[in-house]
Amino acid sequence: MTYRYGMRLRGFSIGCQPKGVIERMDDPSGRYYDILTYDRQLTKKELEDYELDDLNERSRTMARKYYIVDCISGYHDEEDECFSKIADARAKRDEMNAQRVAEGGSENFWIIIDGNGKEIP
Repeated sequence: MTYRYGMRLRGFSIGCQPKGVIERMDDPSGRYYDILTYDRQLTKKELEDYELDDLNERSRTMARKYYIVDCISGYHDEEDECFSKIADARAKRDEMNAQRVAEGGSENFWIIIDGNGKEIP
Protein backbone atom coordinates (compact mmCIF):
# COMPACT_ATOMS: atom_id res chain seq x y z
CA MET A 1 0.00 0.00 0.00
CA THR A 2 1.19 3.52 -0.74
CA TYR A 3 0.40 6.87 0.92
CA ARG A 4 0.33 10.31 -0.71
CA TYR A 5 1.14 13.70 0.80
CA GLY A 6 1.02 17.26 -0.59
CA MET A 7 3.88 19.70 -0.12
CA ARG A 8 2.11 22.93 0.88
CA LEU A 9 4.89 25.46 1.37
CA ARG A 10 7.90 24.27 -0.61
CA GLY A 11 8.93 21.82 -3.28
CA PHE A 12 10.92 18.60 -3.12
CA SER A 13 14.54 19.20 -2.11
CA ILE A 14 17.21 17.94 0.29
CA GLY A 15 15.88 18.08 3.85
CA CYS A 16 12.42 19.37 2.86
CA GLN A 17 10.51 16.12 3.36
CA PRO A 18 10.77 12.98 5.49
CA LYS A 19 13.12 10.26 4.27
CA GLY A 20 11.77 7.32 2.29
CA VAL A 21 10.01 8.98 -0.65
CA ILE A 22 9.31 6.38 -3.34
CA GLU A 23 7.86 8.81 -5.90
CA ARG A 24 7.65 12.57 -6.44
CA MET A 25 5.16 13.97 -8.93
CA ASP A 26 3.74 17.29 -10.02
CA ASP A 27 0.32 18.22 -8.69
CA PRO A 28 -2.09 18.51 -11.63
CA SER A 29 -4.47 20.67 -9.58
CA GLY A 30 -1.75 23.21 -8.72
CA ARG A 31 -2.62 23.14 -5.02
CA TYR A 32 0.76 21.73 -3.96
CA TYR A 33 4.36 22.21 -4.99
CA ASP A 34 4.76 18.42 -5.23
CA ILE A 35 2.92 15.22 -4.34
CA LEU A 36 5.02 12.66 -2.48
CA THR A 37 4.36 8.93 -2.26
CA TYR A 38 5.59 6.74 0.61
CA ASP A 39 5.25 3.04 1.38
CA ARG A 40 4.31 3.92 4.98
CA GLN A 41 2.02 6.36 6.73
CA LEU A 42 3.84 9.44 7.98
CA THR A 43 3.49 10.38 11.62
CA LYS A 44 1.55 13.43 12.76
CA LYS A 45 4.88 14.97 13.82
CA GLU A 46 6.35 14.45 10.33
CA LEU A 47 3.27 16.07 8.76
CA GLU A 48 3.62 19.06 11.08
CA ASP A 49 7.42 19.36 10.88
CA TYR A 50 7.49 19.28 7.06
CA GLU A 51 4.13 21.07 6.58
CA LEU A 52 2.59 18.27 4.51
CA ASP A 53 -1.08 17.53 3.87
CA ASP A 54 -2.27 13.95 4.14
CA LEU A 55 -3.99 13.30 0.79
CA ASN A 56 -5.05 9.76 1.52
CA GLU A 57 -8.55 10.42 2.90
CA ARG A 58 -8.90 13.58 0.82
CA SER A 59 -7.96 11.63 -2.29
CA ARG A 60 -10.72 9.09 -1.75
CA THR A 61 -13.26 11.84 -1.03
CA MET A 62 -12.20 14.16 -3.87
CA ALA A 63 -12.21 11.35 -6.43
CA ARG A 64 -15.99 11.27 -6.00
CA LYS A 65 -16.40 14.93 -6.99
CA TYR A 66 -16.58 15.97 -10.64
CA TYR A 67 -15.96 19.35 -12.25
CA ILE A 68 -16.38 20.57 -15.81
CA VAL A 69 -13.36 22.55 -16.99
CA ASP A 70 -12.03 23.85 -20.28
CA CYS A 71 -9.55 21.55 -22.01
CA ILE A 72 -6.89 24.26 -22.22
CA SER A 73 -6.36 25.18 -18.57
CA GLY A 74 -7.94 22.15 -16.90
CA TYR A 75 -8.33 24.38 -13.86
CA HIS A 76 -11.24 24.64 -11.45
CA ASP A 77 -11.73 26.49 -8.20
CA GLU A 78 -13.93 25.79 -5.21
CA GLU A 79 -16.67 28.10 -6.54
CA ASP A 80 -17.18 25.98 -9.67
CA GLU A 81 -20.24 23.77 -9.82
CA CYS A 82 -19.46 20.33 -8.45
CA PHE A 83 -21.26 17.12 -9.42
CA SER A 84 -21.41 14.07 -7.17
CA LYS A 85 -22.69 11.81 -9.98
CA ILE A 86 -20.64 11.26 -13.12
CA ALA A 87 -23.81 10.89 -15.23
CA ASP A 88 -24.92 14.41 -14.24
CA ALA A 89 -21.48 15.82 -15.06
CA ARG A 90 -21.44 14.09 -18.46
CA ALA A 91 -24.91 15.43 -19.34
CA LYS A 92 -23.89 18.99 -18.41
CA ARG A 93 -20.57 18.69 -20.30
CA ASP A 94 -22.36 17.45 -23.43
CA GLU A 95 -24.85 20.30 -23.19
CA MET A 96 -22.05 22.87 -22.83
CA ASN A 97 -20.10 21.39 -25.77
CA ALA A 98 -23.22 21.43 -27.98
CA GLN A 99 -23.82 25.07 -27.10
CA ARG A 100 -20.19 25.93 -27.92
CA VAL A 101 -20.43 24.20 -31.33
CA ALA A 102 -23.70 26.04 -32.05
CA GLU A 103 -21.85 29.31 -31.37
CA GLY A 104 -19.09 28.33 -33.81
CA GLY A 105 -16.59 27.03 -31.25
CA SER A 106 -14.59 23.85 -31.22
CA GLU A 107 -16.03 20.49 -30.29
CA ASN A 108 -15.00 18.75 -27.05
CA PHE A 109 -13.77 22.00 -25.44
CA TRP A 110 -15.28 21.14 -22.05
CA ILE A 111 -13.91 18.11 -20.19
CA ILE A 112 -14.61 16.47 -16.82
CA ILE A 113 -12.03 16.10 -14.07
CA ASP A 114 -12.41 14.57 -10.65
CA GLY A 115 -11.46 16.40 -7.47
CA ASN A 116 -7.89 15.07 -7.76
CA GLY A 117 -7.43 16.63 -11.21
CA LYS A 118 -7.70 13.39 -13.18
CA GLU A 119 -9.57 13.62 -16.49
CA ILE A 120 -12.68 11.43 -16.69
CA PRO A 121 -13.83 10.24 -20.15
